[in-house]
Order: sequence, then C-alpha cells, then structure tokens
Amino acid sequence: MIRAYTLQEGRLTQHKHPALHELEGLPNLIWLDLQSPSQEEKEFIEKLYKIEFFTSQEAQEIESSSRFLETDDTIEMNLSLLQNGASELSIANASFILKGNTLFTFRQGDLKSFAETVRRLKAGGSLEKKEHGLGVFLTILEVRIDMDADLIEGIHRRLNQISKDLIASKSYQEELLLSIAREQH
Repeated sequence: MIRAYTLQEGRLTQHKHPALHELEGLPNLIWLDLQSPSQEEKEFIEKLYKIEFFTSQEAQEIESSSRFLETDDTIEMNLSLLQNGASELSIANASFILKGNTLFTFRQGDLKSFAETVRRLKAGGSLEKKEHGLGVFLTILEVRIDMDADLIEGIHRRLNQISKDLIASKSYQEELLLSIAREQH
C-alpha cells in the first residue's frame, strides 16, 4: 500500500492507494509512505525517485553502526521499532530516506507511530513541520520517543507489581528473587 502526502494551500493532503502513474510529477510531495508494498510498487518508486530501500532481510541484519547513512543527495536511516502487542513486545523495521524535500518510508505492517504522526500533522501545529520531509521525519521521531517513553513506563509498572507480589507472597521461592524484588523499590 502506498500513501502519498502533499502540501496544498498549507494543508496536508493524503492520497491513499494512488495509481503508480499518478505519482509521477505529483506536486508538493513531502512524504511517500510504502506500507507492505508489492515488489512492483517498491521497484517503481525506487526507479522513479532514484532511491533504494533495504530489503526486509537486509534491514534486520544491518549492524547498529550502519543504520544511518548520509550522502550528497540523501539521508538514510533504518530503525528497529519496539511494538507493544497484546501479549508481547515485537520489533518492526522501518526505513527512511530523505531526498530533497521528500521523505520516503518503507515498512512491513501497520505501525501506530505512523498513524499518530499523520494525526498530529493534520491536526495543525507548526506549518514549518509540514513544509518538507525533514519536518515529517522529525515528527515521526517525536512520536516514537513519546511511545517509547510510555512503553518503558508500562514495563516499569509491571515490574514493580511483580516485585510487590513476590514480596507479599513470601513463598519458599529462592531468596534471590525476593532480594531482586526489594531492590526494585
């Protein structure tokens, strides 16, 4: 699925599922989001805009020191984003390419941070943040920071509750577990 975002008369406009030929010469394009695209869609975008995304396997295998690349024409970043599922945490990879005034994103699956970014950009805020892909990229990072902070707070709350339960139960469990729980407080 491809979503294109343009800036028209100071407002962010979303183009859901545009035909590939509609992307050629799309005026005021600031963000092109590829979510689980077909191979044809991915290759078309790469050829049209002269960019190259990592494959899903390459994005997973990339070393942390190689997750950021700056060239004369682009800034590229690959992130592993922590997702809080119903019963467990998971990792989702996302690739970002900033070329000129346009941000290109590539991801497999739905990420709440992208939906929240769109919501924030449409809600208003500073027009400067919407004028170009860099502003969109910074908004995505702001959203991720907020979501990661919430995630860490939730994990901390659960650990504290486990600690309290361990101390309160005073079962014959190993003393080490109780001392670890005490250290949490």
